[in-house]
Amino acid sequence: MNSEEKNTLQSIHDLQSENLYEMLVQQIIKDFRFANVEISFSENVSPDNLVLELFQIIKNLLLKDYNAYLNLLYRIDVSEKELKNATFKDNIEEFCKHVCFLILKKEIQKIYYRKKYQ
Repeated sequence: MNSEEKNTLQSIHDLQSENLYEMLVQQIIKDFRFANVEISFSENVSPDNLVLELFQIIKNLLLKDYNAYLNLLYRIDVSEKELKNATFKDNIEEFCKHVCFLILKKEIQKIYYRKKYQ
């Protein structure tokens, strides 16, 4: 696990301690639905299961519905630069894991911005 992934996981745990974790899950559900991507986890999903389920969804989209994958990344506003900097040659698992953490990072930013400016 690289430092960015550790930071993202730490941010998730920080959200839990600030009682904002539920907002994160709701934001993810909302963005996925707006992108017409079905998700199956509930609002009380654990952080570990959230990461695991996001990983599975991303992998499935990447392999089976690339247009929906691109639409989701656009909807969430994942940085193209960070995606292009990913160098996981022929390792779909590592690439999907990276994308999963980029999504989480962006969604966490949305929660913190909303908290700060409300």
